[in-house]
Amino acid sequence: MNYLPYGVLILFLVAILAACVYFKWPRNEPPSVMGNIRPGSTVSKRNYEQVVNGFLRDISFQTPIFKLDVDLKTCVENSLESHGISRGLIAQIGTCIDTATEITSCTYPFASHEVQEAIALYASYVITIDDLTGDIVRGHVTSFAPSHIS
Repeated sequence: MNYLPYGVLILFLVAILAACVYFKWPRNEPPSVMGNIRPGSTVSKRNYEQVVNGFLRDISFQTPIFKLDVDLKTCVENSLESHGISRGLIAQIGTCIDTATEITSCTYPFASHEVQEAIALYASYVITIDDLTGDIVRGHVTSFAPSHIS
């Protein structure tokens, strides 16, 4: 009698069982794992916070200080005006310029003042475009009339 077909069948069933165990057959999670970072995860939000906070302590992370560099802001405003942007529009986008200046000062403190000015100017354009595009598309911004751009 040939037992080979039965052996293959048994091997096949063992392989399926092993795959089910390995890939954790889908099941309803007990209430004890609620609050995990995602369904099916064995890591709780608290465990995750402990790992991340421990890592930040280990690398001596300190929250960066955001301070407005008034001189850099003035240079950016002067550059915008030299590019034909009116003082009225520059005043309107003042918060975008402030944000760009703070980001530049915080992330590029090692760069020369000239390089920081170029980065802050570019960032001002990008942040302004991002902030105003939706309003421009909806027709809510009239500040870009020819009187504001030379």
